[in-house]
Amino acid sequence: MINRFIIIGLVFLTTLGLMAVNNKLLVGEQELHLELRVEEVNGRVPAGTTIEGVLSDLGGREINAQASELEAVLERLRKSAVDPDLPEIDADLDSLEIDPVTRRILFSLNQESSLINLRRVIANDSYRRRNPPQSLFYAPLGIDLRGGVEFRIALYDDDGQRVSADADTVEILRNRLDARGLSEPQVSRLSNGDVQVVIPGGTQADAARTRRVLQTAGRLEFREVLAVYGGREQPREPGHKVIEVEPGVYELDASEYLGFNEVLYPQRPEVRGESPRMFYRLGRAVLTGQDVAAAYPTVQEGGIAVGMTFTSRGASLNNSFTSSIHRRGPQHGDGTGTGLMAISLDGFVESAPVIRTPSGRSSVITGNFSQEEVDQLATVLKAGSLAVTPQVMAERVVGPSLGADTVAKAMWAMIAALGLILVVMAVYYRRIGIVAVTSLATAVALVLGVLIFFGATLTLPGIAGLVLTVGMAVDANILIFERIREELANDSDLPSSIEAGYGRALSAIIDANVTTFLVALILYMIGSGPIQGFGLTLMIGIATSMFAAVYVGRTVTNLLYGKRQTAVVPDYVGTVRLPYVKWRFAAFGISSLMIIAGVLEFFVFTNPNNNFDIDFTGGNMIQVTFTEEVDKAEIDAGLRRAAEAGLTHLGPGDAQVQPYYQGFAAAGAASQQWMFRARDDEAAQLERELSVKENTVARLLRDANALRTREDPQEREAAALDREREALLPEVRELQERIGRQTQVMAEQLRTIAYPGLIAEPGSEVLHAGAEGRTIELGLGLIDELDEAAANRLSEMIAQADDITTAQVRSQNGSVFLRVEFTDPPRARDEFDLDEAAATRIRTLIAEAWDDADEEAVNGAAVAAFRMYARLGESLAQERIRTTRPFPSQEHFSGLVATQMKVSAALALAVALMGIMLYVAARFEFRYGVGAVVALFHDVPITLGLLVLLGARVDLTVVAALLTII
Repeated sequence: MINRFIIIGLVFLTTLGLMAVNNKLLVGEQELHLELRVEEVNGRVPAGTTIEGVLSDLGGREINAQASELEAVLERLRKSAVDPDLPEIDADLDSLEIDPVTRRILFSLNQESSLINLRRVIANDSYRRRNPPQSLFYAPLGIDLRGGVEFRIALYDDDGQRVSADADTVEILRNRLDARGLSEPQVSRLSNGDVQVVIPGGTQADAARTRRVLQTAGRLEFREVLAVYGGREQPREPGHKVIEVEPGVYELDASEYLGFNEVLYPQRPEVRGESPRMFYRLGRAVLTGQDVAAAYPTVQEGGIAVGMTFTSRGASLNNSFTSSIHRRGPQHGDGTGTGLMAISLDGFVESAPVIRTPSGRSSVITGNFSQEEVDQLATVLKAGSLAVTPQVMAERVVGPSLGADTVAKAMWAMIAALGLILVVMAVYYRRIGIVAVTSLATAVALVLGVLIFFGATLTLPGIAGLVLTVGMAVDANILIFERIREELANDSDLPSSIEAGYGRALSAIIDANVTTFLVALILYMIGSGPIQGFGLTLMIGIATSMFAAVYVGRTVTNLLYGKRQTAVVPDYVGTVRLPYVKWRFAAFGISSLMIIAGVLEFFVFTNPNNNFDIDFTGGNMIQVTFTEEVDKAEIDAGLRRAAEAGLTHLGPGDAQVQPYYQGFAAAGAASQQWMFRARDDEAAQLERELSVKENTVARLLRDANALRTREDPQEREAAALDREREALLPEVRELQERIGRQTQVMAEQLRTIAYPGLIAEPGSEVLHAGAEGRTIELGLGLIDELDEAAANRLSEMIAQADDITTAQVRSQNGSVFLRVEFTDPPRARDEFDLDEAAATRIRTLIAEAWDDADEEAVNGAAVAAFRMYARLGESLAQERIRTTRPFPSQEHFSGLVATQMKVSAALALAVALMGIMLYVAARFEFRYGVGAVVALFHDVPITLGLLVLLGARVDLTVVAALLTII
């Protein structure tokens, strides 16, 4: 007995310890990079020159410096004076400070130093900012309960042209963010070709890590090194064979020839922030990231690196490729080659090892990586490399998709359901029912503890699933109690009855849980995304509930009845004798009718697509800015008005709404900007057609490129594919325009019917527009405050354009004003063909300011001003600053459940059913296994049919419930 208490205590202490480790110790660190900005003279920094240090997170967003980073810079400067491996930097330590306005680090030098040495000392290694510890019982909440961070991602091809996302791109991004299926991000393709990603959580560190993962193409290539250029000299020096044609873009000069399928890649600089000094002319890519089966952090030559295991095809290619390089190397071969193989990532050579012996199954990427960069690179490579370059265009904080009232009602319903189970067990089984109560409480505590350790995101359906899993675990207690009752009825004493009850029920409990555990294991191994997460959660629930019912239950039973010889286990119902066999034909008939009715209703009498919720079908997504802050109650009132007007798709039970906030701490309050998602069956059909055509366009482009990059290029066949692809582009544009018109209809319904008087006219966010010579001025209304530091960053971002000389952003009276000077005056235009309300408003304001200007000049100035309007809007979105634009975004989004996820789920279910049948057949008889599978085929269609007949739609929550039945 004492041993049992010790083991139970150790289990609980271990669970608490894991929770403490996860929430108190392993809270992680935010990795920050320091960029030095200074006026240099031939690579030297003169004494007395002010040096500005700008901190940024992994996503590239500027971060305000804190005292900890200032202290770290001071420590590195001091270390340079005593560490012989570092160049000495004689800095004026008294000048080291944080600028109170820009929150950047400032200091100066006592003695002149080279910029590269300065960077090597204080900017090469990343800075670490420890995340604050959480409470012991902290668990990350899902988007429905807490909200998260939304990213809008644009995709670009190798030529810098914006391209549309295909299904593979969406799936790769989803897998990068949710490797175990526990974090539950939302990844959708938008009708304009962009990708929307929403991650649960609410910290700057979460957003930075996600941004870095999303913006990494992960394009891994293995190429033969044909020639090496450079060394210590810079590309712009005379005689160098590599020319820097523009910042970050390099080409070979006329004396060198870059052959077909060859590329020029720079080596990633050893010192962060420095320009490349070594360049490689490389042959065609023989292996790519698609040939990698697994990636993992490892150690190579004393430094952290990324190890890779190839697929069987990749291993064969790698062996023949490295053998070829080895045979032609100068050291081990005939000297016709360099003997080097370059491993490049996203256009940079990470390493170029000498091939001393051919390799096959594995390889290693070494480089100047931090631990966090290695972990993220391994994640990216495991999920798959992208054929395009992603770029985050906007980042916003979103509130929960469920209101506080809805969440409270749901939580109380779950508590009541669990409480009812406990009451029934206590009343029906009296004293021994306390065992069931204790077992359930133990199972709940252990499940939550383990999920917290795994970092699982808790959503409302997930919590409901846990309640259901734990509630169903009471079956084990019932089996045991009924066995004990039978033994007592046969005049056995209490100790013998308890021993026999637990002993004889154990095999049935194990059989029932093993089959369910087998299903969960197969779902985890074969499924993807939420299906995989469901499998892992179910396995945890089964293991903990079995431990609670059998081990903890036996301990509590011994504690309650340890000194007793008799006990009363009441039997209120008695033996129920019903003619089940006699009624079997009637039951067969009723079941068959219900299944047939459900199938006909699902597939024949209604459009099957109408039976799925927007998790599967997608819908329209409208971002709305109100004239004032509104709370959830006002939003719901507007949705009721829409439903009363016949717009059922905008009713409270159908439309999904989420607020937007500027910062993480504001979640839960009223907001001036909200996102509306609603079904649109016509747009969904158009989206499906668009997706097919865009996937065809992407496939034709890939096939054409593959033909051109072969060892024997097939230009004629590739050109034919190009013509076929170009013929589809007008159809793609037409479908995009038709979808756009559908979203405009919904936006107008929200403005005029649901919220009359609360949404301004489109274009009203433009407060001022003017043009004079080469100068354009623009003023926009803001929701959020724009401080001076953010205004300076915006000025720098906008001024990076090649055709802009200067850009100045300032804040005034809750608005933002932009003044831009172009290198040349705006070109006059015959027509003004911009159809957006903001563009029309800009043209009107410019025309009013120019009393006697001609139409062509006004058109040219208005087009230039609208370009700056779009550029300013994108830059503000990067800073999470919202404008008063009534409809900042109007798109149709794809379903959250991708085709690959559906296929993997169906395959997992098929294998799981086969596993159940084989286990039951091996454990009992084959016909019992067949009977178990037939019973499942009976239960699921009936449940699904009843749901459809009752008007419910299938979403991810319903799918989870159906999986629980299995």
